[in-house]
Amino acid sequence: MEKLLYLEIIGPAKVFFKGNVTSVTIPGKLGEFQVLYNHASLVSTLGFGRIKIEKESGDKELFYAKGGVVEVKKNKVVILAEEIIGVNEIDREEVENELSILEKKLLEKGVNKVEILDKMEILRTKLRLSKEIT
Repeated sequence: MEKLLYLEIIGPAKVFFKGNVTSVTIPGKLGEFQVLYNHASLVSTLGFGRIKIEKESGDKELFYAKGGVVEVKKNKVVILAEEIIGVNEIDREEVENELSILEKKLLEKGVNKVEILDKMEILRTKLRLSKEIT
């Protein structure tokens, strides 16, 4: 018998995934971590980046997520994400346009450069993930 986890990924408007998986890799606030069968219980904050699911079939599924919480308890993983999208749903052209706008905004006086750079890092992450093969 294969050792499986039950995973739920829930966004603000809908459930993105429900089912058994062999592993899930999660972008925690302090770094990426992987959950496998019999993982210790934990609660973590969700950073931003890639959620990678390995299904019992061996297929992989990727999501971009930002903000929220993760709970792992007795081989059940629940991810409550503030923002989530399937990697295949990321609109590269839209992300590239937003990046271009922010790059120009960086040159303006009196703008919050840290805030703009943070937004740019998130957009670059989305762009990178959109190019990953599932």
